[in-house]
Amino acid sequence: AITMHWPEHTSAVQELIDPLFTEKKVRVSVLREDLVHPEISGNKWRKLKYNILLAKQKKLSILSFGGPFSNHLAALAAAGKAFGVHTIGLVRGEEADLKNPTLKKAHENGMQIVPISRNEYNNKTEQNYLDELKLCFTPFHLVPEGGSNFEGINGCTEILKNIQTDFDTVALACGTGSTLAGLVLSLKAHQKAIGFPAIKGGEYLKDEIQKHLSWYLMSEQTASEYQNDYSLQCNYHFGGFGKMNDDLHQFILQFQQKHAIALDGLYTGKMFFGLYDMIQNNAFSGGTRILAIHTGGLQGNAGLNNRYGYRLSVG
Repeated sequence: AITMHWPEHTSAVQELIDPLFTEKKVRVSVLREDLVHPEISGNKWRKLKYNILLAKQKKLSILSFGGPFSNHLAALAAAGKAFGVHTIGLVRGEEADLKNPTLKKAHENGMQIVPISRNEYNNKTEQNYLDELKLCFTPFHLVPEGGSNFEGINGCTEILKNIQTDFDTVALACGTGSTLAGLVLSLKAHQKAIGFPAIKGGEYLKDEIQKHLSWYLMSEQTASEYQNDYSLQCNYHFGGFGKMNDDLHQFILQFQQKHAIALDGLYTGKMFFGLYDMIQNNAFSGGTRILAIHTGGLQGNAGLNNRYGYRLSVG
């Protein structure tokens, strides 16, 4: 059994007050997963929990993959430092710049950063390539990009664990679909989940989520019983991952001004924009209680500020 202590966290639930919600007779609350830890924020805290515990128990490093502004690598490096696990980050693109704020911080937190070519990065799920990596690094536990493995999904089943607030619909942003898979496994009978993919063409995530569930439950048949418990809203990607426009930028600034909650432009900003748009267009019947999950990741704004000259909050 894994006995190392991992701090328990129950996130605060904050109700949002907005004339739109009053008009449409819906209630919207935010699960403040972003406040769990200053650096291992939101769903990353959940996804890394059992991965870190396993690495500690087996005395292994953790090796993972990410882009130059990866929330996942930033959180992994911080978790490695906090819990005494050596971390290795394989970063996409030869331009992986150690001076960028994300990688600089990860490096300061002790992560061994290895830039790899895009071609090599595309092999990140190929067994032959992963076997080759075993010859290059200290013995490691592999965590896929975004933390989407069994341990990651297992951690995400605990997001709603101690929530006292009842709700009908839970909304969250999606990258790999593993957080949504974990959430779906913990819903009550009357609850449904809506995922907002941050990427263009996010429809493919339905298959990914079903794969995650089949693998976690060790049964495709059992997994298929969950497929009506969630839906995906794929129209709020703003052109693709890491893409933004002035509408989204303005929305994030106004949201922060109105509710004193900072959002990121990669994930949570798109999710809340989509949720507001759906409410505006009567997608929810009167009396619906919505719980929106703030999955953290504000450090990702550093990359957007760099690229677009925005001044979004980074923490």
